[in-house]
Amino acid sequence: MMDDKKDVFARAQVVLSKNPIFSGLEEFYLEHLMEKGEVRSYARGTQLISEGEQGDEVFFILSGKARVTLYGEEGREIVLAVLKEGDMFGEMSIIDALPRSASVEAIGALECLVVEKAGFIEYLSRHHRVYIRMFAYITGRLRDATRKIGGLALLD
Repeated sequence: MMDDKKDVFARAQVVLSKNPIFSGLEEFYLEHLMEKGEVRSYARGTQLISEGEQGDEVFFILSGKARVTLYGEEGREIVLAVLKEGDMFGEMSIIDALPRSASVEAIGALECLVVEKAGFIEYLSRHHRVYIRMFAYITGRLRDATRKIGGLALLD
């Protein structure tokens, strides 16, 4: 069983090293992150996050895909993003302590490294290089959202 855990963590290191937050960093950054979390598997259709709920975990996709959605008042579903291995989600509620801004569902079989809020905040406080990269990553997503909003506004 110990070999299985080593294999999962070795695979997780390869996948997470592709994430822009961890790309090019020394191995110990990922080792410390993996010590803070646990690997969980989810079946197709599993709702991992529901819009409006309190967030207490951040997810790093090790295999599979997940869909980020919003639901309109009439039940209309809007797909904001499809996430793949190496991507993360759930970080916004961890950082700002506000409810989840969207829902996330497994598209197929999904495996994630899941880190609880306290562990993730402690991890970021210890690893300033990761903290700065995460800040840049979130800023990049905000720029993308601003560009999309601007494009939608110009369609009117």
